[in-house]
Amino acid sequence: MRKIAIVILGILVVGLLASADEPMVTWKAKDLELTQTARVGTTVLPAGKYRVTHEMEGSTHIMVFKLESKAKTSFRVPCTLQPLAAKARGDEQHFRTEGKEHVLIALVFAGDRVKHSF
Repeated sequence: MRKIAIVILGILVVGLLASADEPMVTWKAKDLELTQTARVGTTVLPAGKYRVTHEMEGSTHIMVFKLESKAKTSFRVPCTLQPLAAKARGDEQHFRTEGKEHVLIALVFAGDRVKHSF
């Protein structure tokens, strides 16, 4: 009985270690299209097509939005990561409206195990 418990415990530990090695963000860059101007945090992003990357500055998560029509135009926005129960099946954009302003509050990208909240 004791040997069975040790084997089961070993299997659980190996499983936890394997899942800990799996990154929560699985992409280097993603495409994002905003059909209208949107505020993200304190930053206002004009409508357009963006290339989005995730970076770290110390312990702070940063989303970098590069406007494709203007190569040198980019916006850096801090975000927090919220764990998902399972890998995201597709890309999602979550908005709310404040007055007449369109506010992007979260992004989820296919394959990620987290939601990027602003």
